[in-house]
Amino acid sequence: MGSSECESKVTWIAMAPPPAKLPMHSRTENCSHACANSKIRAGSRLMATRYDRRMMTQRHLLWVRHALPAPDPSTPAREWPLTPEGREESARLAQTLMGLRPPVSVVTSDERKAVETAEAVCEALDLGPAEVSADLREVERPWTDGDYRSAAREYLRSGSAPGWEPRHEVLDRVSGALAEHWRPQGTTIAVGHGLAMSIWAADAVEGLDVVQFWDSLTFPDAWLFAEDSATFRRVVGPA
Repeated sequence: MGSSECESKVTWIAMAPPPAKLPMHSRTENCSHACANSKIRAGSRLMATRYDRRMMTQRHLLWVRHALPAPDPSTPAREWPLTPEGREESARLAQTLMGLRPPVSVVTSDERKAVETAEAVCEALDLGPAEVSADLREVERPWTDGDYRSAAREYLRSGSAPGWEPRHEVLDRVSGALAEHWRPQGTTIAVGHGLAMSIWAADAVEGLDVVQFWDSLTFPDAWLFAEDSATFRRVVGPA
């Protein structure tokens, strides 16, 4: 694929807030001013793995960030369950995902909070069990007693921090998981985590501000990448 063929414009849809029935647990900011002229990045991992113009009318990728977890510093983050409120929010979000382009499949990180979110999605959409990929895990990082959000922003800006998994390694494993599990037709739902999802999005969409995007994410959240229309937008209702 030549570089000129990769210059398909991506429409960055302004970040509408989630439905009122879904409580907000992180800030939502309008990022349209930063990404209004975004393009699919030539040579991105997305194109290097599965992006093919012959498929551009056939498949979508729906990124779902897991619902609100119950942090516990005494256990690894990958073992944190959803809170009762998080389980309710997962079920409510899942109800907004009716009407996705069929066939629909689900792949999830193996972290407990993601698996529990995926279970709610599969139940609502009357699907079989989700596939599981450890490569969709969140960024490996140390427990932060102080301002976690500031530490995470600095990591996203710099690409590395003491004890944090290097950003390029996160991108490689997430891209590999999508190359394996993103089906050639219909909609593949990938249930994962905020930092890893943001790193992938910043690589796939030219001009996307990775920190601003991550700051905007909620628990849970859903973003649809549609190859046929070259759009990346928050899903707030039926697709």
